[in-house]
Amino acid sequence: MRRTTATIAILGLVAACGIIAPDDTARMPPNQYGGPAMTPDDAIMLSSWALKDPATTRGNPELAARAIAAEDWLAGQRELSPDFGQYAPVAEVPWGGLRREVRGAIGVAPGTPSQVVVDRLLAVAAALHAGKPDPAAALQPPAFTLGPAGTLAALANLPPFANRELAYVDLGRHEDRPTGNCLASNC
Repeated sequence: MRRTTATIAILGLVAACGIIAPDDTARMPPNQYGGPAMTPDDAIMLSSWALKDPATTRGNPELAARAIAAEDWLAGQRELSPDFGQYAPVAEVPWGGLRREVRGAIGVAPGTPSQVVVDRLLAVAAALHAGKPDPAAALQPPAFTLGPAGTLAALANLPPFANRELAYVDLGRHEDRPTGNCLASNC
């Protein structure tokens, strides 16, 4: 009993230090062809670009919803793919910080599972793209504390995210992978 308690205490301390992140991994929902709505490459490119500067998403809640869904999905991945050198955002402290910062900006309730965030934001983005009459129906409390109108307004006016650069820095080392070239610092 004493050994079990000590082990749990050590694991709790390690998790609190950010070495072990909470297990909150979403699955990317399927697209109309049965593949994932976004690949890791798509998610990285979209979220990195769209969340870099608030002007990119200002007035465009559809883009912001897609970018945040991609970022939240990335933050929970245990391993992206061999293309990324087995990089796992879930093990990185900056990804957890970025996820909390972004969720706070759009009023996601603490403890909301990533799958709920990803599914609902992608549904809202699809509804906005299709011009549906009630695109924000998926943004109801308790998961989205600002309610539909407040969350849409927050998506249309995202703030700068201080943790964004730190979260994406390791993925930036792999930006040349589609060409087969090797960065001098990564060879």
